[in-house]
Amino acid sequence: MQPACPSRNLLSMEKAIMTTPDPTTIGMLLTAITGLGSAIGVLWRQVTRHLQVIEGKLSDCESDRLALWREIAKQAGTEIEDLKKQDDK
Repeated sequence: MQPACPSRNLLSMEKAIMTTPDPTTIGMLLTAITGLGSAIGVLWRQVTRHLQVIEGKLSDCESDRLALWREIAKQAGTEIEDLKKQDDK
């Protein structure tokens, strides 16, 4: 019996690496990539819809805050900027 030759094992490993992949494996990989791409698309759409709702609420809050500042300024008998300057001090 002959001892195993390291260069012979190396050549057989190179042949295994260089072979053509199985079509089933390629199909599974393409299916996985397509599925992940679809999942990312669905999640992106959900996030953008959620952000639109949040932006709508934010604009409502900003208009409410401005109305409150105006009412406080009216009760104080001063301008809004004067009140804001006093608040910053």
